[in-house]
Amino acid sequence: MSNRYKRIEELGWDMNLLQSTSVMVVGAGALGNEVLKNLALLGVGNILVADMDTIEDHNLTRTVLFRDSDIGRYKVEVAAERLKEMNPDVNIIPVVGKVQDVFGRGVYHHVDVVFGCLDNIQGRIDINRYCYQTQTLFIDAGLRKLDGDVKVFASPFEVCLDCTLTEQLREEAWRRFSCLKLRQRNEDGRATIPTSPTISSIMAGLQVQLAIKYLHGGKIPVNYRMSVYGFIDELNVSKMSFNPSCPTHNLYDPLTEADITQLPYRSDELTVRKLLQLIKDDLGETATVSLDYDLINTLVCNTHQTRQDILRKRGNMYVDEVECPDCIADGLTSVHSLRSEYFVNQLDGQESKHILNSTLQEIGTPLYQIFKVKAVLDGELIYRYYEISGDKARVFGV
Repeated sequence: MSNRYKRIEELGWDMNLLQSTSVMVVGAGALGNEVLKNLALLGVGNILVADMDTIEDHNLTRTVLFRDSDIGRYKVEVAAERLKEMNPDVNIIPVVGKVQDVFGRGVYHHVDVVFGCLDNIQGRIDINRYCYQTQTLFIDAGLRKLDGDVKVFASPFEVCLDCTLTEQLREEAWRRFSCLKLRQRNEDGRATIPTSPTISSIMAGLQVQLAIKYLHGGKIPVNYRMSVYGFIDELNVSKMSFNPSCPTHNLYDPLTEADITQLPYRSDELTVRKLLQLIKDDLGETATVSLDYDLINTLVCNTHQTRQDILRKRGNMYVDEVECPDCIADGLTSVHSLRSEYFVNQLDGQESKHILNSTLQEIGTPLYQIFKVKAVLDGELIYRYYEISGDKARVFGV
């Protein structure tokens, strides 16, 4: 080992452990920049980072990894370049896209820590659900002006992030979508909350330090919220409470290794038809695969009796993509030109050919997904999980 990590080792931290650790960072903005910087300086071996946004000029006052010349480029790609300059030892895997679209349950299952560095509620809900199912340490942080907080959730997840949300926050989770879950083209005009680079540094420092302590078997404040109030210079630590009505706790169960069957295929090669054949050979004809999302497969205009076969996740389509072009040509307003959506959220073999003959990637399956499957065996309803393990190299690069 070179002297590069001498001061880190003097803290009592194990560089072999850190270099074999895999983490996921969701969000590469102000908070994500600081988390990524800290992880690279510490020599954490494998860092996955997901973000869908490009760099804008106003990002430059709050991000240590970006420069003027980077404006217009994807945040994750620039961050990866800067981190490699900072520490060539680390393996940085940048992925452009919404985390829900790019990383499946298997990614969460095979990382040691997930860092939440997002600015929206729905993303946090989805990350929390996968961390709960895979029992993966989830350290989430949020910023607001000079204030910030860090929440720590870990196995056995007596409390999860979903437990802490109010009904108002749950409704806000869909603020980027219309009532039909269609995206608006003018999303960039939404209200934003300013934050300072100082509070980003503080909260990201807490996130990473807690994770490193946890990896070394140290005690950390699981189920606690650490809040910093920058305007009044106060730090508050409070215990979070379990919510008996929590959707995550009520709708999902933790995975066990015994429940998971590995399928050595890649999602860009395995078709829906082949997936169902493999699973039905194992569990019988009653086996049904859950997608975890609504897959729009058909748009129908009842006025013009036209039909369009598509494969898009519900919530990822823009309003103008659902409008009937013939209705628009006839002069109808947008609200009266929307076509009917037909979608599926589970697969049983009765789907149309354009679904069955498509690859998992083509129907929107994220990388390294673990599918939940239900079936009836000997008169009993059972649940099993199937991992698309051929995606491992595509995610981790090994």
